[in-house]
Amino acid sequence: MTITLASEAFAPPVDHTLIIAIFRYAVDGRHRVLAELGNTQVLAWMEMQSLNVREEICFAVDWSAEAEALEPSATRVTLGNYQQNIWTTIPLQIRIDEARVFLETSFSIVLEDAISDKAFLFRMLTEGERDFISRQITSGFLRIDHGGGLPNMRRQVTDRTADPSSRYRTWVLFDSDALRPGSPSKESELLREACENIPHHQLQRRFIESYLPAQALRAWATTGGTSDTRRVRFERLEAFFRMEPVQRHHFNMKDGFSSDAKRTGESAGDL
Repeated sequence: MTITLASEAFAPPVDHTLIIAIFRYAVDGRHRVLAELGNTQVLAWMEMQSLNVREEICFAVDWSAEAEALEPSATRVTLGNYQQNIWTTIPLQIRIDEARVFLETSFSIVLEDAISDKAFLFRMLTEGERDFISRQITSGFLRIDHGGGLPNMRRQVTDRTADPSSRYRTWVLFDSDALRPGSPSKESELLREACENIPHHQLQRRFIESYLPAQALRAWATTGGTSDTRRVRFERLEAFFRMEPVQRHHFNMKDGFSSDAKRTGESAGDL
């Protein structure tokens, strides 16, 4: 997130501690923070600060400007002496005296299973992306939330949308549970509709495990267990690979065909 401090925020009366704390978001790597350091009001405020604070602020703004030039933030916020918070503009307009709760709330990634889906998601990231997200989690700037299945995720999302700021602090990833391309299950579609104002991604394939590469599946089939267990796994894997790619993408990796036979409604069918 990129924060711009409006020049008016530096005019007396001013909360010095608050403004310094906001600049330190950039020093800590939480947010980017920009300000017109050449503005008369900003210069006058800067002259009242210690040399160490001035140097820290200059570093924060320089780092933020460089980072923003390389990769612009998806969310931009202007902090100023507004009458009220406006969540529908670009950038957002937030009262500076009410900003800290919003800016210091951890960004939430909501997954169906906070353990297994997180592990899978991390396998899909580059090393640099994994390192970045791990640092954000360790610093408390980002958290992985357990969704607990599609219906429960929909309830969570519905609760969050009551707060207009939640769309800027939440991202949801969930299965399509589609038996065939373009036919998500009813529960998946209800969740997608609930996420209308929340950033999200509905998987095109059926489950998150539908994206496992062949190498990972072969490792599962040939590692661990008894020789009989590995033989059965390998036979199942060979049958799986005989399917067409689109069939593999929508196969029930956990329960096989038997579970799908009971499915009804518009998203029912077979491979």
